[in-house]
Amino acid sequence: MTHRRSAARPLIPVHRTPPAGDREPTSQCTIRSPVRFSHRGLLSGRVTCARFKPGPANSGIIFNRAIPARLANAFVEQHLVGLRHGGDSVLGVEHLLAACYGLGIDNLQIDVTGGEVPFGDGSALPFIRILQAAGIRRLNAPRALQSVLAPVVVSRADAFICALPADRHPATGDCFLSVNCLIRFPSEAVGEQALDLNLGTTDFARELGPARTFGYWSEGVRLPGWLGRVGEIRDGMLVPARPRFTDEPVRHKALDLLGDLCLLGRRLHARLFAFKTGHVLHHELLRELEDKWT
Repeated sequence: MTHRRSAARPLIPVHRTPPAGDREPTSQCTIRSPVRFSHRGLLSGRVTCARFKPGPANSGIIFNRAIPARLANAFVEQHLVGLRHGGDSVLGVEHLLAACYGLGIDNLQIDVTGGEVPFGDGSALPFIRILQAAGIRRLNAPRALQSVLAPVVVSRADAFICALPADRHPATGDCFLSVNCLIRFPSEAVGEQALDLNLGTTDFARELGPARTFGYWSEGVRLPGWLGRVGEIRDGMLVPARPRFTDEPVRHKALDLLGDLCLLGRRLHARLFAFKTGHVLHHELLRELEDKWT
């Protein structure tokens, strides 16, 4: 197996994420104007549409007017994260929620047709672009923050994720979220990759948002033509075609983790170590953090 650690290779034109500098904004944010995005859903293959509207302070991220993007409503189906409340559900929310977390959007109204969020190119980039085009507006309301004060660990077999108290900025004393992620696959198409980043100093829109999805692909199952424009099958895995980063898979794992963290409904200040994790284990960590939230 190969171990790969490299700097970002930004090939996709996007606006820079508003720099956090030495201090994370403490006020809530939403978008300035309504926007929409259409593309095929990953599972159905049918064109779906997501419409975005500004949300008032303390409303959170709401799908279809009735499904809060919170852990209590989340489920995992065919490696995708879905939300369910009452008789309504929406699938494939993780990349969209990662864009919200990375851009610092706390409140948003989202209407999705067809029960599935548009897939786009398999990354958070389409959502980053559309939300940046809408503009991001500060609200006169404080953000909810959660700082990890003692180690929290969840594991399954040899996979684990650990949350530790965040490192403090040497000058300001402020805390940020940092992620150390390691993946290991027997397929040579991915192998072993590691990533260590701090959201306080990382340009999310350029260094993490464009990383596209990957995963095992059943032998003999033909890749849909539309999906073949963004991915290819190599050594039994669907991987990005024409990689945007030399370590794109591990960057996408970190992106998925941010999407799941959005289900907390608050900003997390912690240092996360994730080894061979996925959505199910991420949600177990969130449940532990919920128990410790005051």
